[in-house]
Amino acid sequence: MANWFTFALSISTIATLFFIKSYIDPMIKKRCRIPIPYDLFVMIIGTIVSYVVNLNSRFGVKIVGHIPTGLPSPSLPGISLFGYIMGDALAIAVVSFVVTVSMGKLFAKKHNYEIDVRQEFYAMGFMQIFCSAFPVWPASTALARTLVYEAAGTKTQLATVFSSILLLAVIFFIGPFIEVLPVCFLSCIIIVALKGMFMHSKVVEIGRLSHSEGKTYFQPIEKYRDAAIRDGVVCVRFSAPLVYINAEHFRKGVESIVELPALERR
Repeated sequence: MANWFTFALSISTIATLFFIKSYIDPMIKKRCRIPIPYDLFVMIIGTIVSYVVNLNSRFGVKIVGHIPTGLPSPSLPGISLFGYIMGDALAIAVVSFVVTVSMGKLFAKKHNYEIDVRQEFYAMGFMQIFCSAFPVWPASTALARTLVYEAAGTKTQLATVFSSILLLAVIFFIGPFIEVLPVCFLSCIIIVALKGMFMHSKVVEIGRLSHSEGKTYFQPIEKYRDAAIRDGVVCVRFSAPLVYINAEHFRKGVESIVELPALERR
């Protein structure tokens, strides 16, 4: 059964965060270059409100609950389990690597830089070896966390150092203080951060200017004479599944097409 108080709390939090990040934050950035951690403020306010009003007992709002303190002792995994988990481990490794590299390439393209896939492969391998000594989940990228970092203006791995220190502080000291934090506040932060993943946010705006340009599909101009042709724009169809094996070949092919004169491209 849905909790309508949690629903109303989530809607109001999402609307507030969206309004602040979309309209207030751009104006603040013009005068202040220091990024403001709005998400952290939401967590602090949510924790205080939950503690004062007692949202869990009075309104049934789900909270984070007990957070154990301290780090588990490292231990070697049981060798006898290798035969049972080898297939699942291989599948998890492949999926983790593919998702991590995909996210890396997405943000590399957005911020105009390159990533070394081989270096990412080595890094993930060493991380998995280290994680195997602790009772933790396999290391991989986190879509929501990556988007939150990107929205906060993170540029280097130095941000991970500070987040790791904060995480250790939570594990050893701060954990009991945020046990009353409503889970819906964390969900709202993730939902607002995912806004950057929607690539078609400009479709309505473009559609008002031109019905042809506002469409999200393309067809060969030989068959569709009413299709608009724009100078400096080349649409390429790749007649094969685009995977990591042929991604480099596809990229070089597109670059060779773009370098041709405009008459030949058509």
